[in-house]
Amino acid sequence: MAKQICLFFLAFFSSLITVFGQQDEGEKIDTVANPKWVFKGYLDSYYGYDFRNPSEGSVSYFVSSNRHNLPSVNLAFLELGYNSARFRGKIVPGVGSYMRSNYEQENGVFRNILEASIGTRLSKSSNIWIDFGVLSSPYTNEGPVSRDQLMYTRSLAAEYVPYYLTGLKVSLPISKKWTGSLYLIQGWQQIRDQNQGKAIGTQLSFQPNSKNLFNWNTYVGDERSESKPSSRLRLFSDVYWIYSGSNWKLSSCIYGGFQNTMTDRFNGSVFWWQANFIAGYQISENFSLSGRVEYFSDPNEVLITSETLIPGFQVFSNGLSLNFSPLSNFQIRLEGRYFTALEDSFLNSQSKPFSSKLWLVGNLTFSF
Repeated sequence: MAKQICLFFLAFFSSLITVFGQQDEGEKIDTVANPKWVFKGYLDSYYGYDFRNPSEGSVSYFVSSNRHNLPSVNLAFLELGYNSARFRGKIVPGVGSYMRSNYEQENGVFRNILEASIGTRLSKSSNIWIDFGVLSSPYTNEGPVSRDQLMYTRSLAAEYVPYYLTGLKVSLPISKKWTGSLYLIQGWQQIRDQNQGKAIGTQLSFQPNSKNLFNWNTYVGDERSESKPSSRLRLFSDVYWIYSGSNWKLSSCIYGGFQNTMTDRFNGSVFWWQANFIAGYQISENFSLSGRVEYFSDPNEVLITSETLIPGFQVFSNGLSLNFSPLSNFQIRLEGRYFTALEDSFLNSQSKPFSSKLWLVGNLTFSF
């Protein structure tokens, strides 16, 4: 079944490339003749305190900003990029607690590769690009770089989809408002090939105006591996919206997935889903306030295994963040989050289970 679904997506995007490969005469084409080198840097440092005082020194269920009661660097990277009319490429090595937690399944130098890709435009008369390498993920309305997010910490939604993908990406401009992308990838967030099958991802973007962006993403892949030999086909889809006004910024994401196994087929026991809403308001030139509410439901622990070993993970979270930006490339943030679970899903330092917890985080971010 996985092969048939993959072939369907390949045929679908092949037809789109055929139809839309030629640009309309009135459509603007990137004609930059001179290559441009890009060099950037980024540093995200933080101090977080989990009031359940976890014994292992990290905030459970998170890979981003997850150190407890210890000043740390979440993510620091240098980006070297090259852009011309027909070719582009970048390499982004990174370090920090995010890299250690999220890339622990990778080997050697790949544990420190945030992104690394090369790309080419198919022809001068079209704006279809093909990129290959370690790519940023299209899934959910949040990414690993906190500077670009309304809240400092990530939602559970973002933490349990791929932050990066490895493989091939085809970017297809359908019209001035619609864009499509096709991903042929190793699997669900992996550089080192860990499963027997490959995967396909898609993205369809609609930007009706300068303030609104709508994205629909899908994933289809065989997830069997040495660690999970019974896993089979995974189907996943998300829809998110981003609004950027003069004072208000809003974002929302809904997603769901099915995980097929040798014993369970597509029914409620292999389904997980989430929904979140984030709002930010610019109080003054330098201060803004943002808040988030979310619900994450994985009752049969397809993605999240409860640290208390009590079956089921269904958690509601809300948070508030005060953001101060004295300079365009410097941020100071203070965020508080409160979690409530349907079951006792959180442990304290004495390994006693609780159904709720409070997490406070302070942050300094600098970029150039």
